[in-house]
Amino acid sequence: MSYYHSYTNPVEPCAYLKDLAGWANTTLLTTSQTGLTATAGVNQVYKFEHPTLSNEYYLIENRQETGRDVAMNDSGLAIWHIDTTGDNDNQEMTPESHYECTLVQADGNWDLENDVNAGDSTDLYKAPTFTECGPYTYPNTNWWDGSPSTLGIFAISASGPTMTFSYGSPRIVLDPVSIERDVYLGEGPESNDFFTVANELPIPLTYTITDDTDWLSVSPTSGTTSGGADTIEVIYDGTTIAGWPRGHYTANITVSAGDVLNSPQTLAVTLSVLTVAPDFDGDYDVDMEDFGHLQLCYTGSGVLLIDPACQDTDLDRDLDVDQLDFDVLYGCLSGTNVPAPRECDD
Repeated sequence: MSYYHSYTNPVEPCAYLKDLAGWANTTLLTTSQTGLTATAGVNQVYKFEHPTLSNEYYLIENRQETGRDVAMNDSGLAIWHIDTTGDNDNQEMTPESHYECTLVQADGNWDLENDVNAGDSTDLYKAPTFTECGPYTYPNTNWWDGSPSTLGIFAISASGPTMTFSYGSPRIVLDPVSIERDVYLGEGPESNDFFTVANELPIPLTYTITDDTDWLSVSPTSGTTSGGADTIEVIYDGTTIAGWPRGHYTANITVSAGDVLNSPQTLAVTLSVLTVAPDFDGDYDVDMEDFGHLQLCYTGSGVLLIDPACQDTDLDRDLDVDQLDFDVLYGCLSGTNVPAPRECDD
């Protein structure tokens, strides 16, 4: 792409020089878009800027072997990596020493830097062979310091006077974003739960999944999705959970992916260990200890319950503790060490 052809019919300047000279119709890439068009020969350029450095950015243009460019060695979408502080005598491709204007060569051979040729037929992007370039490909769209950019160019069309492509970056999408599960005292979950990991865009997203507890695990723990939703199973350790006292227990499942703008994403799991309402002391049965607690809290019909320690004894939820609440407890009475039927307080 550095081949000038001849002094009487030189090829067009690259997008970098056109943009510097103010000749280009330059469009900034800022939000994900599909079906963008790039037309050759009209100085149309797309630009993707570094988030903090004004000297470094990417330019995209369509170059075709017609007109001024008839002697070029390839046609298709040219992706240029620009660093205005670089030098085109620096061929090392290191953070410290690299070109000012680097053609991201689709075949990854870097023939220009290695003085193999002045460009060949596999340097530009076009279907069916070179249809994407991003933080997940080789060559990639990293910045010169090695950090990933969020530039993803994909769905690149066949070469032609007007080409199409889409722009975006992989983005983790979890569904649901939280899981809540209830179990009864002395029991583990009767089944496992599931969530999905997807990508907003039809480009590869490679992820790993971890958790921060020993009472659940996930399967699988890694994968790659190109837009579809991968189903992940949340597996509970029922033996451990069955030994827990009444209460609420939380865990976090974390989905991470390199070169992704919103990584990591966390899914919160809340597991509540319940018992029937009249089991005031949370020991799995309804016995005389529970009866005694209700008796101490008795207010009588129509007398407002105000003692915070007795709020759990308003079993019929009418703001007092009276014979009706005793009736509910009697219906659940199981005796010491005998599990109360969970439906007794429905």
